[in-house]
Amino acid sequence: MIESNYDPLTGLVNRTGFEAHLRESYETLRDDEDAHSLVIFDIDKLQLVNDTFGHQIGDGILKLFADLLMKNIKGRDLVVRYGGEEFVILLPETQLND
Repeated sequence: MIESNYDPLTGLVNRTGFEAHLRESYETLRDDEDAHSLVIFDIDKLQLVNDTFGHQIGDGILKLFADLLMKNIKGRDLVVRYGGEEFVILLPETQLND
């Protein structure tokens, strides 16, 4: 585990770790005949929450959201904190309808 590849607040893989994962997995993902999906989330109005209630509350929301995502993935799925309030889930072997 390379610490710089993980978000210290949520414990999720960060953007740097995600990009490294994609580089390492590119051949497998590209050659795999199964479909892959990518889900992108953005928490709206988080800055307003931070400004109104403070960053501790905003950080709590980020941690809660990260935990919610982690509890609802399977197998090789990868949850990423891509940026401030942006999250990504890479879903190998998952079609759009799934």
